[in-house]
Amino acid sequence: MQSFSSYSVASVLSMASMGAKGNTLKELKEVLNLPDDDQVLKTAYSIISSVTKSDENIKLEIANGIFPSTQVDLNQQFLNDSRKYFLSEVEATNFMDTDAAIKKLNKWISNKTHDKIMDMFAEGSIDPYTVSVFSQCYIF
Repeated sequence: MQSFSSYSVASVLSMASMGAKGNTLKELKEVLNLPDDDQVLKTAYSIISSVTKSDENIKLEIANGIFPSTQVDLNQQFLNDSRKYFLSEVEATNFMDTDAAIKKLNKWISNKTHDKIMDMFAEGSIDPYTVSVFSQCYIF
């Protein structure tokens, strides 16, 4: 069964806020009630670390992925912070070849969920104008 959690939505949008500016950043901070300083990064990192390592009897694996189009350049500091604080993997993706992009995304998710989620992205869910895909998956 595939589902979307409020934790995943908030986490991915918090990650996106690190690369946002202007009105987009203002709106994300308002909606997510994020602080004005970089405390959000430290908090996110500590939550992810504590949740995934808190009890050896509880298995929880979280994977974050950022898949920017090969046609765009994302801010390097944003990518570095995403890796550092959200433990994100970053893989440039050619969305001009939509079938290959969908296969790549689905394979990444399938690998991260130990084949529990196989086809998150359906045919037609990605188009050549896609700029970036943020993905988070977790299993427990």
